[in-house]
Amino acid sequence: MFSQSRAKPKKKELEPLKSVIIQPTTNHSASVIFLHGLGDNATNWQKKLEPIARTYPHVKFIMPQAPEIPVSMNWGWKMPAWYNIKGNTRDIMNLKEDKAGLLKSVDQIKKIVQSEINSGLPPQRIIVAGHSQGAAVALAVGLTADCHLAGIIGLSGFLPCRTEIFNWAKSENKKTPFFLYHTYYDDVIPADIGSQSAQLLKEKGYQVEFEGDFNGNHFFDPEELQEILTKKLKEILP
Repeated sequence: MFSQSRAKPKKKELEPLKSVIIQPTTNHSASVIFLHGLGDNATNWQKKLEPIARTYPHVKFIMPQAPEIPVSMNWGWKMPAWYNIKGNTRDIMNLKEDKAGLLKSVDQIKKIVQSEINSGLPPQRIIVAGHSQGAAVALAVGLTADCHLAGIIGLSGFLPCRTEIFNWAKSENKKTPFFLYHTYYDDVIPADIGSQSAQLLKEKGYQVEFEGDFNGNHFFDPEELQEILTKKLKEILP
């Protein structure tokens, strides 16, 4: 008798994320992908980024919306989240993170990056940015991307899965600049967590800038947020 060979099951395709988009009003020559934080939503960031978009009419702003999932650190309540978290972000060294969930979100953001590249943009004209948990995902995208991006911007964020994330990183991404910003009085993710994340990246040979003396608590003052992003876009995506 001949044994029948079994076909390998096809890998399940990731569902594309829904996104809020601010379209460029002149020739599209750059894109910013901005990831909101835990419990937040894309529409909130659309309102914050619209004034900046008016200053950069050649830039498309893409704000993906995270799915609603139960989050252990918030008593299992369902909320927009890029991955599950067990523990407290103030105790980052003992945080139990959902590695599979993180990598799924990273792959979904990479699909958006690839879509922009397929539309004709070089990767060096694409920034991935984020706030809080969104910043953590942005850092992971920057480390594991298949191409050298224009830059990664993290606001009030942290390096996720820090004990193993560098095992997934690609050495060519050491050319990608990382810009980390923190408010001094952050009451959710302390500024020293952002500083530690920047130091870990530096020790591994990545290009990193860290500033941790901005006003506000976990969220930046609107004026400082606009100042940070306007300055960086002028430098990276003129």
